[in-house]
Amino acid sequence: MFGTLKGRLLVILGVMALAAVALWQNGIKLGLDLQGGMHLALEVQDPNGTLTAEQRADYTDQNLEILRNRIDQFGVTEPNIQKIGADRIIVELPGITDEERAKDVIRQQAFLEWKLVLGSDVLVNALPRMDRAVVQALGEEGLRALEDTSQTDPTSVGAQQDVRDLLFGQVDSAADTLGADTARASGPTQTPLSRLILQGAGDGEFAVAEVDVPRVKQLLALPGVMNALPRNTELRWGADPYAVQGQALYRPLFVLQARPFLTGERLEEAIAGRDPMTAETIVQFQLDRRGGREFEAVTAENIGKRIAIVLDTLVHSAPVVNSRIGANGQITLGQAPMTEAQDLALVLRAGAFAAPLEIIEQRQVGPSLGR
Repeated sequence: MFGTLKGRLLVILGVMALAAVALWQNGIKLGLDLQGGMHLALEVQDPNGTLTAEQRADYTDQNLEILRNRIDQFGVTEPNIQKIGADRIIVELPGITDEERAKDVIRQQAFLEWKLVLGSDVLVNALPRMDRAVVQALGEEGLRALEDTSQTDPTSVGAQQDVRDLLFGQVDSAADTLGADTARASGPTQTPLSRLILQGAGDGEFAVAEVDVPRVKQLLALPGVMNALPRNTELRWGADPYAVQGQALYRPLFVLQARPFLTGERLEEAIAGRDPMTAETIVQFQLDRRGGREFEAVTAENIGKRIAIVLDTLVHSAPVVNSRIGANGQITLGQAPMTEAQDLALVLRAGAFAAPLEIIEQRQVGPSLGR
């Protein structure tokens, strides 16, 4: 057949027909040079300069594979993801329309942890020591400046009392819980931290006015303040603030066991959806066999207590354990858009980065072929 001109023409025509069918079914895949898109350069974050060159290269290699999995699931056609040099990753995304969403998927660490929520008394008992550490770190002049700022700020503690009563009833701040007589005798500047922290809606949960969150973070970062907490204890912020009848925003602050009893390494599946009872956006997850056994054992020992689901250091939910839980659960995202849940499920499936990545270069690339 191939020995004749007619046979060769038939083979050529057959190959052309197959190519045409494939082109019709799949379309032409345009790369960055044909349709333009987004170009990113990323490197492993090392703000303190503690990583060796070998560690940076190793983390870069691990992150490269995770990044490829994420972008493949994100659905970008013909992406270019490659390592340049020892510790730089180049990502080119042709025809991308939602740049911010793509960057969020790329940047998110996606480090998932499950931690036990401790009792409120743990922080209440530690706050006097934390206040003293703040007083010692700031000194008299610093305390006076802090007090002056609070008195002139229209969103200070006193100005927000009506809203706090509305939210919590006649519930005092953590400073008042420690003893109103002590607070009055020592003066307000002797409780610079505890007076900004309110009792929250559940055990192990406190609330800070959103306008006060930067100030509380600043005070917590002072030398010796966090050391006043008991060993294996930490404070973590909630992912989202909540409003009080449109009058003020409050940010949850949780008291957690610092050591997680489970991490996202044991996660096998994550699917975005909506809770059929509340219509809230959720991500349902499934753990592997070992993770399911560990989760079941911990929940069996802590019925009636709360477990925090922590993603990238922020608490996304802290449900009460009502019964023993196995390998399946969910992360509640409230009224977040479905795209946010889908992206979270995507990065959870792909896994957490070995070390955080930062975007060091970003530019839009226009189509160049033929110019």
